[in-house]
Amino acid sequence: MPQRAFKVGPLDKESDMAMTKLDFSNPDEWKTPNPLTKVYTIWGDPEGKKKFHKFCLAPGWQWKQHVQPYVGGMSCQRHHSGYITAGSMAFKMDDGSETVVKAGQSYDIPPGHDAWNAGDDEIVCIEFDQAPL
Repeated sequence: MPQRAFKVGPLDKESDMAMTKLDFSNPDEWKTPNPLTKVYTIWGDPEGKKKFHKFCLAPGWQWKQHVQPYVGGMSCQRHHSGYITAGSMAFKMDDGSETVVKAGQSYDIPPGHDAWNAGDDEIVCIEFDQAPL
């Protein structure tokens, strides 16, 4: 897998770990699965076990309309943890509970949900260790 992360500082002799700085302006992977969705992916380690994703979701984007046809299921079955830098996203769990997450807020959403752009602006969010679409 490509490695575009920048290692910062010396390796720790006990764990062989170094700080890592990632740059979404030069992603390892970039895709547009539909006209309303852009996904940028960076691998945080050479094995690709740690992945960081930047999602750009245009007004009108909804999981059921733009992702479900590709992955199937009645609702999204992935766990999402991230931070919204622009826009607002609504989530509705299978039990009917709903929340809206806005720019400047983080989220941790378990499997069993729908999601959609809850505003007139593009959503930009960063997710951690989440499998790509």
